[in-house]
Amino acid sequence: MAAELPDPFCYPGTRILRNRFGHQRDDWLEEAEEFAYSYRREFLPPESFRPDMRGLKKIHQQLLGDVYEWAGYARHEPVIVDGRFIQPREHSLRKGGVEFATSEYSRVALPRELALRRDELDELRDRGTLKASHWWGCTAEALGLINWAHPFREGNGRAMRHFATCSAECYGFGCTVPRRGEWMEASRMALRTNSAQPFGALLAKSTVPRPRAVADSIGRGSTVLRILQGMARTVEEPDRREALLRLTAELRRARAPDRMRDR
Repeated sequence: MAAELPDPFCYPGTRILRNRFGHQRDDWLEEAEEFAYSYRREFLPPESFRPDMRGLKKIHQQLLGDVYEWAGYARHEPVIVDGRFIQPREHSLRKGGVEFATSEYSRVALPRELALRRDELDELRDRGTLKASHWWGCTAEALGLINWAHPFREGNGRAMRHFATCSAECYGFGCTVPRRGEWMEASRMALRTNSAQPFGALLAKSTVPRPRAVADSIGRGSTVLRILQGMARTVEEPDRREALLRLTAELRRARAPDRMRDR
């Protein structure tokens, strides 16, 4: 049996990815990743974001570019790391006992499939017939494909979660970032069942109308605000209740200019 070739993305003799800090301890690298991610996610979505392969790579670069030189590059793309040019090998990726798609899939099929779903949502939006269920369906399918492709060496889950929230904003919805545990479970179930349904269910309960769009539709009335406040008092799930309360607060702010004009 042939010996496994050294991974050029890792420090010699380890499985620790080369990083801008030179950390060669897992705990130090994880801490650096979390710090960078927690800060950079506040500046999403990236400029000119679109829910396609280019947009996904922009998100990944923004979230982890402070840690990895190759952030924003899919694992099939050549890149310079630590001053060395790395030409990735054509292979599938195995993590946690799961074998993901080959790098060929990430290079050819994934960009095409994401573009098809983006174009479908664009057409529905332009015709004025886009519903939340359309968005859930197309985005869940896109996430299922990204999940199997696993296009990046690290940070796929984080990039996918924010791909969903940035996509929602593009099409007039608000989507709270799902908790990491919920996302990991949906990811595992999607791989196990070869289905996008776990992501669809997660998006369905994480999505609310975008505040400005709702405020525009209700004008200066307060009926929707009262309904949202009532819902927030009765909803048991903490994440859903928090989203409703946040939406209520943002609607109040959105209506503030109208109240000022009325004076």
